[in-house]
Amino acid sequence: MFADLHADTPLLMRWLNYDLLKRHRAPLPGGALFSHLDLPRAKTSGLALQLFGLVSLPFERDGYGTVNAMIDGLEETSRRSKGEFAIAHSGKELGELGAGTKPPLIGMLSLEGVHCLDGDMARAQALVKRGVVSFGLCHFSANAAGAPSRCLGRDDFKGLSSFGHELVDYLSANQCLIDVAHLGPGGFNDVMNRRDVRVLCSHTGLSGVYPHWRNLSDDQVRAIAGRGGVIGVIFSRHFLGGSNIEQLVRHVVHLVNVGGQEVAALGSDFDGCIVPVRGLRDVSKLSRLRDALLDVGLGNQTVDGIVGDNARRFLSSPVAI
Repeated sequence: MFADLHADTPLLMRWLNYDLLKRHRAPLPGGALFSHLDLPRAKTSGLALQLFGLVSLPFERDGYGTVNAMIDGLEETSRRSKGEFAIAHSGKELGELGAGTKPPLIGMLSLEGVHCLDGDMARAQALVKRGVVSFGLCHFSANAAGAPSRCLGRDDFKGLSSFGHELVDYLSANQCLIDVAHLGPGGFNDVMNRRDVRVLCSHTGLSGVYPHWRNLSDDQVRAIAGRGGVIGVIFSRHFLGGSNIEQLVRHVVHLVNVGGQEVAALGSDFDGCIVPVRGLRDVSKLSRLRDALLDVGLGNQTVDGIVGDNARRFLSSPVAI
């Protein structure tokens, strides 16, 4: 069964009234930009677990309201699904939902960038109570916690602010996950210097295959792997440096070689305005990736870990209150 650490489908649900329960088709050439994920295609592919990104734009007047509206939309979709789609608000709930004879597609909530908090700890506390299990500290703009790896407010040497440290303290105490995707090097180092933090990188490429500001270095891979974290390899041609599924496989193999087989996972970034590599135009094609990983000589157990078991193991550990 497949698991994916990042999809931006809640953006479509809010902006385009996109119904997750209905079958869609990516309309643009190459499956570009959006309409990559829905429940019928997920069931076809064997996708069992999806971490949904909750993202607001930095120029929005009420980004916090946007994030809460996205959670509302996912919860309402769960209610309408007649048991076929469910939100897990903790690792314990994930285990319980997946234990049935006919488990639903399980969604979990991940904040992509804490700019919507506006430096207000009460907002973070409220989102934890709503079941957000993973917090990405930055997206494409600097915020009260720290600086991104590129775009608005980039500062490679700027670590976490005092609010950023306070936020990480609170999230760690409440067994939430810290997502270092998009986070600048200074902030990354501050997070990794904390021994009490459970870390993942939800969607990224590997600089050891294709040097890019968005991708993780080998040292960063080893740091996350050494903490028992997971890293989701993105499907975007732009960050992989190639347009074919074979290029995505190169990133996965490099990740396994550098960090070990248990760190490797999938982080598609479906519905995040990406152009997926050829062969993976939407979620229904995931089996092609499994086949491509087997074709390069990775064993069945290793491939099972990459496409789902590693992410499920990591997320099933206690998260949220």
